[in-house]
Amino acid sequence: RFEYQNRAIALSAGLLRDQADLIKSALAPNADKIPTVAEFCFVSGSWAMEVAKEFPDVSVVGIDTMSSNIRRKPAPEIAGRYTLTPAFLALKALFRRFEQHDPNLPLSKYHQAFDVCHINNMGKGIKDHEDLLNRIPEILRPNGVLLLTAGYSTFETEDKQPVQDDVNEGEPGWSASLAIWRESRKLQRKPGKPLEQQDQWDDILQKNPYFSSAGTRDIYIPIGPWENGLSDQAEEAARVNQTNVLQFIRTNAHILLKDGFDEATINRWIPIAREEIIQMKPRFYVRYRLGWAVRNNVEWTPKED
Repeated sequence: RFEYQNRAIALSAGLLRDQADLIKSALAPNADKIPTVAEFCFVSGSWAMEVAKEFPDVSVVGIDTMSSNIRRKPAPEIAGRYTLTPAFLALKALFRRFEQHDPNLPLSKYHQAFDVCHINNMGKGIKDHEDLLNRIPEILRPNGVLLLTAGYSTFETEDKQPVQDDVNEGEPGWSASLAIWRESRKLQRKPGKPLEQQDQWDDILQKNPYFSSAGTRDIYIPIGPWENGLSDQAEEAARVNQTNVLQFIRTNAHILLKDGFDEATINRWIPIAREEIIQMKPRFYVRYRLGWAVRNNVEWTPKED
C-alpha cells in the first residue's frame, strides 16, 4: 500500500518535498566524501530509487526494520516506472547498500554518515517521534537535510476539516470506509502518546539545538479525482491516492478480523466501503504532513539517561 502513498505524495509535493535547493546543496560534489542519502522505513524503496536516478553520483542507502521489504515485488503501476524488477534487482542496481535496522534503537552505527535522511511513513512503526527526532541529528553531517513524511489517520472533508466519524451504522451520514478507518485508528494508539504525533514536529524540531532551521507543511490529496480544476499531475496523484485508500481498507479490514472484530460486520462493510471510494461519495481528502530540518555545526553529544 505504501508504494501508492509514496507515489501520490511525490506527485503532489515533488520528489524532494519542496526542499530541492537545500538537498542539492547538501549533495553537491565534495572531494572529501561521497554524498550519501538514507531512507528509513522505505517499504518499497520507490523514493530512494528515484533519488538514486536523480543523483547518480550519490550513494543511496535503504534502511528498514524488515529485511523482507527488499524482496517484495512492487505493484505493477509502480514497477513500470523502473527498468529493473522485481524491487530487489532495482535496489541492488541503484543502492550502494541495504541494511536492516530499527530506528527506534540507538543510531550510533550511523554517526555523521548521511547528508540527507528521509524518514518515511513516520506514523508506521515509530514508537516515539520526539525521541527519534532528538536522536536523528547524530547521523547527519553538518548542513545535512532531514525530511519527514507521515499521513494522518482521519479523512478530511471538502473544506479540509477532520471528518466527524462517530456516526453509527444506519444513521444519516454514516460511511463504511470511515467506520473501518475509525476502528483501525483505535488499534494504532500507542500508550501515553497522542495518535497524531506529527502534530508535535514543529515544536520538537524548533527546540532541537542541532538544527539551524526547520519547518512543516500539510498537503491534502483527494481520494479520487473529484476536485475541480486538477492538473494532469494532481489528477494522477488523486487516482493513486484512491488506490492507496482502497488498499488501506482491505489491509486494515483483515487486521481488524485478526484482532477479533466481528466478521459479519467487516464482511458487510468492505463492499460498501469499496463502492464509496470508487464512486468518490462522499468526497474526502487524505492529509499528509511533511517536515524538514537542516543540521547545524554543533557537535553531537549523546543525551544522558
